[in-house]
Amino acid sequence: VSVGATVFSGMRVAESSAIIAKNEANSVNVVVTNRDVAAGETITEADLETQAVPKAYCPTDAATKVSDVAGHTSLTTQTAGTSISLSSLQASSSPAHITSAIEDGHVAIALSLDSSKSLSPLLRVGDRVNVMAVVSDGATSSAETVCANVKIIALDSALSGSPDAGYSLVTLDVTEDQAAAIVANPNATLTAIPQTAEGASDAE
Repeated sequence: VSVGATVFSGMRVAESSAIIAKNEANSVNVVVTNRDVAAGETITEADLETQAVPKAYCPTDAATKVSDVAGHTSLTTQTAGTSISLSSLQASSSPAHITSAIEDGHVAIALSLDSSKSLSPLLRVGDRVNVMAVVSDGATSSAETVCANVKIIALDSALSGSPDAGYSLVTLDVTEDQAAAIVANPNATLTAIPQTAEGASDAE
């Protein structure tokens, strides 16, 4: 009887371990809100936590890092305990469309450039660049930085990564003043700037 009980107990432990392993394999750690967040609200770090959620209930672009969500405005209502889709956030790293890729208070402006001026195909969405142009006062001309440290939010129609075949249309996230400066100096050239830790996470 003792031997039988020991064997039975061992079988139950093995079954439990198998169930736990299966559940872990079918789950993913995602970022959720600890309260309901209304559309238009800015989500703070205090509103967030990570939970293991079944993969079947997670969107394909579920946020897995608090830093990807904190500080962003929610475009939709976020229900407490539900995984957050990156495409539901303003200016996220995985926007659903161009208007959700722009930071609050900014605008998008597209530059149609030849491959040398657009650094094609070397740039990726999320990289930051300076916009340079030749500025003239009527007597002399000089190359000046029209906009500094602006973020690329699209390359041609791609809202993430970089097109395999290169690109000629570069869309930037800029302030209205920066957009006006670019429009006033249409013969622009892009120069890439070093990637910071923040820029690295934006481009991922």
